Amino acid sequence: ELVRKTIFSQLAFVEGAGLGKETLASDRADQEQIPAPIAAPAAPTAKPVSAGPRPPEVTPIHERIGTPSPMRPAAELVWLLAQKSDDASRAYHIPVLLELSGSINPDHMRRALAVLLERHEALRAVFPTLGEMHIRSPEVVTPDFDVVDGRSWSLEDKLSWISAIGEETFDLDQGPLFRVRLAMTGDDTWLLSLEAHHLVIDGLSMNFLVGELAALYNGFERGVGVELPEAISYRHWLASHLAGRSTPQADLDQRYWRERLGNGAPVLDLPTDWPRADAKGWRGHAVLELIEPAEAETVRRTARSLGLT
Repeated sequence: ELVRKTIFSQLAFVEGAGLGKETLASDRADQEQIPAPIAAPAAPTAKPVSAGPRPPEVTPIHERIGTPSPMRPAAELVWLLAQKSDDASRAYHIPVLLELSGSINPDHMRRALAVLLERHEALRAVFPTLGEMHIRSPEVVTPDFDVVDGRSWSLEDKLSWISAIGEETFDLDQGPLFRVRLAMTGDDTWLLSLEAHHLVIDGLSMNFLVGELAALYNGFERGVGVELPEAISYRHWLASHLAGRSTPQADLDQRYWRERLGNGAPVLDLPTDWPRADAKGWRGHAVLELIEPAEAETVRRTARSLGLT
């Protein structure tokens, strides 16, 4: 019932918060379903590596600068689902894990992350209550960034640390909703984990973010300036889409879907390997299956002929 009601109010919106003007194309993309990771053992204890001062405590909501902005209806649905359980919130985590080699300077990584936080309002957003998005001021936000020394890890320890990515929930009320972890696994080998909640980013925007992080880090490493495309205020982007809800085309779109979904979407009778559980769960897993290029092209051609993605 919640989904049926909400779909009508989000027709004029996109899935996933963008990071700026250069990522509007990704904002239009459908959200890729990110399954929650399977249960994993606790990460191994690791010695911290110095990476600059620790971030200060989060400034309480009432002390933040600026007035709240409205949430997108799609974001309201994600927020409501996150209130059900930690597993429901974890289902909307978007993690990225990179293996790096060479000399990495944690201080330069922290500085690059600080620039990203200043550039992109979405990375400074918090959601203290339904319908409200607060953008924290850059002056009170520092990167959620930790560095650990994993040079003594066994293979099992390394896999345990990787498996634990995504297990720590985000505090949607206080934030931050974007965190980065850097593990030194050898003299010149590293693991870099970036993780964000889907309320502030989508999968394609994360790709842009990684690219900007690399450019900024390399700039600090080489001591040269880096020019990046202008990042438009996320609140301005949101306001333009809010205004689009009152257009004649938006009315036509809503009328079209109300006629077809007025009684709810049809329940698909799909064959499954096992009976469905009585209660919805949020634990899942991704399955990768490679197909031949010729088969892939046949799928794409067939999809185009049917007007499908």
